[in-house]
Amino acid sequence: MGEKKEMNVYVYVLMITSVTALILSLLYTSLDPIFQANKAEAKKAAILSCIPDSTLDLTNKDQVTAAYADVTMYAVNIAGDVYTDSEEDLAKINEMAINGAKKYGTLAELELANEEKKAEKDRVYPVYERNGTYVVAIRGNGLWDKIWGYIALEDDLNTIAGVYFDHKNETPGLGAEIKDNSAFKKQFIGKKIFEGNNVALTVLKRFKKGEHYVTGISGATITCDGVTAMFDKGMSKYETYFEQLKNKK
Repeated sequence: MGEKKEMNVYVYVLMITSVTALILSLLYTSLDPIFQANKAEAKKAAILSCIPDSTLDLTNKDQVTAAYADVTMYAVNIAGDVYTDSEEDLAKINEMAINGAKKYGTLAELELANEEKKAEKDRVYPVYERNGTYVVAIRGNGLWDKIWGYIALEDDLNTIAGVYFDHKNETPGLGAEIKDNSAFKKQFIGKKIFEGNNVALTVLKRFKKGEHYVTGISGATITCDGVTAMFDKGMSKYETYFEQLKNKK
């Protein structure tokens, strides 16, 4: 009798587990398209937030969609080769999708987190252009986890026109301020990234006068050091392409 009761418990638990798994699977299948759509809209707003435009309301979805229609996106590699959204170029990018990196259906799906799974020589990096302003993506490490950003550049491809930063798990009120503190982000506007062939943009603990220096957030030294390292590593990936672009002007 006891064994039969115990068997019934096992069957009941198995049934509950199976039903729960099925429900979760159905929820994921139905909600994932909504999540992906919201993620894509948030990405568009983040990119546009870097580009000076006093007329654009980033909380207005219709305005964001209309403004992003003027954005041209392509990708470059460290050698300066350019990839468009053509089937041929997407095939070339997807040929290098190894070590767990996912393949892209469109270039808009390109993510640096995915590119990090590839060998450095095989990685591609996004470029967004709107009305003569170029926006590039960079990614690095904060205190606790990944940080990332979009950097808008003026026509000289060196002067910062605007920035957007985000993080996965930085401390609220400290490292998280790289996203939330507008005064911190405003400091970057007008600063120079490169000095010669080197990335010179630096976030410092204390104020230092100069076109390459930004004052960091009090109590968030490691996160701010991560922003400096993110610029150094991330912007260098675009340097060859920038030189080619300058030569065409």
